[in-house]
Amino acid sequence: MSDFIFEPSKALDLMPFTERVQPPLWMQSGHAQTLAGFVARLNTSKMIKGRRINVALKDGDSLDGQALEHIQAKGVVSLFHGLSGSNQSSYMLRTAGLLFKNGWNVLLMNHRGCGRGIDLPCRKPYHSGRGEDVSDVIEWSRKNYLNIPQIAIGFSLGGSALLNLLSGKRGEVLPDFGIAVNAPLDVKDSSDRLRSGPNWIYAEAFRRDCLRTLKMKEDRGWIEKAPTNKEVKTLFDIDIHHTAPATGHAHVNDFYAACTSGPFLKNIRTPTVLLSAENDPIADAKFYRNFTKSKWVSTHLEPTGGHMGYLSWQGGQIDPSWMERCILHYVSQFAR
Repeated sequence: MSDFIFEPSKALDLMPFTERVQPPLWMQSGHAQTLAGFVARLNTSKMIKGRRINVALKDGDSLDGQALEHIQAKGVVSLFHGLSGSNQSSYMLRTAGLLFKNGWNVLLMNHRGCGRGIDLPCRKPYHSGRGEDVSDVIEWSRKNYLNIPQIAIGFSLGGSALLNLLSGKRGEVLPDFGIAVNAPLDVKDSSDRLRSGPNWIYAEAFRRDCLRTLKMKEDRGWIEKAPTNKEVKTLFDIDIHHTAPATGHAHVNDFYAACTSGPFLKNIRTPTVLLSAENDPIADAKFYRNFTKSKWVSTHLEPTGGHMGYLSWQGGQIDPSWMERCILHYVSQFAR
């Protein structure tokens, strides 16, 4: 395995999370980490007992969410899930539980049409470029939780949307601190990777879930017509037949370019941590190394971890908690 990489921000003194992911030999590859990480978190308790919130977006759609609240909180952390996930995804629940236990209010947000958000107006698609949606959540949070730090954390697609906000591409209201976890910094490259080799496993799961969501949006009248199974044989076809045209792009590559944040990391002026793994099979780590970043950005690249796996072997069993503890470390570092 390659060495751990931590590139500190030149503008903010953050100490790195020094604990390494230590998997057994059979769990060191990116695919093993990705798949085993999903399985290992399946038994996550559905611990959400906060109040339901509705964030009205400026274009008329709405986002559903769940708020976990303290009487006196250290601050607010807004969480944004990845493609075909929801605020009930295991990584969302585990991260929220740890942050809440340590004194933070947490907003677990559903992207447009995801989870319970399918029953709210969701005429436009969610995607990796939706920085304006993250902005509207931060604006809502600032109005509802006055004079405390505002932090945003995005996972995969949610991390890409967050970076589109932080880099100035989309949206206006910024958090005080951001963490992007396994975010694709070049969306076209990630789309291409999902069409090659063993990645078809993830792509097919995403395709089925996205088609199911689009059919539910059609049934509720949010969109006129969902693409059919016959039209959509791959995840790529969903972007061709639905997402690109629904967002005003004549060609799917124009849509991918509009969603890509990597070339704009140099414009970030908000303290930000990029967290990913060298062997992520979906979001290529070379972009984390090669794109120019502003002095406000710190980069943490684990040698292994796959796509949001980060499984270690502790005491004779799999430990799936590294990612959440790493996130808590950087949140605590910022708030110290």
